Amino acid sequence: MPTNDNLELRTAVLGHLKNIENLEIKSLVYSKVITAINQQINVTVEIADPIKLSPAVELVDVLRMISILFDNAINAAQQTTDKRVNFSFFAKAGAQYIVVGNSTQAEHIDPQKLTGNFKGLAGGRHGLGLRTLRILLAKYPFIQHNTSSKNHWVEQILIIHHNGK
Repeated sequence: MPTNDNLELRTAVLGHLKNIENLEIKSLVYSKVITAINQQINVTVEIADPIKLSPAVELVDVLRMISILFDNAINAAQQTTDKRVNFSFFAKAGAQYIVVGNSTQAEHIDPQKLTGNFKGLAGGRHGLGLRTLRILLAKYPFIQHNTSSKNHWVEQILIIHHNGK
């Protein structure tokens, strides 16, 4: 019975990914979601409409960005009682949004700790990934990186502006 439940969950996740038109992004997100599910993390995926990554961004860079955000979200969620991760990818008002959220132990996380500039996390891979994310984002002045934290939840949002702003 547990195997059947796990298979149904995996199939449901795959159904949510059908709207991602980049096979590489779809495969990466599927892999990260399955990793989280296997670690008993409750994962939600939201991709309501068909979407293809903006050609202004190199695919390999976005794959690295998503991977870093997802890995950090899984690691943080593992340490909470709620154990939740959310992934969304959508277009709105001339921009594309990639949103990764996760439950946190702390009620509020200082956004500076999530930028890769904070030296307190330098001892772990978490800090290295965030520094790599910052370096990748520096290549794309039209990608905005927002972070918010409240009520034991942190959300990192990448906004890819199509008009180059």
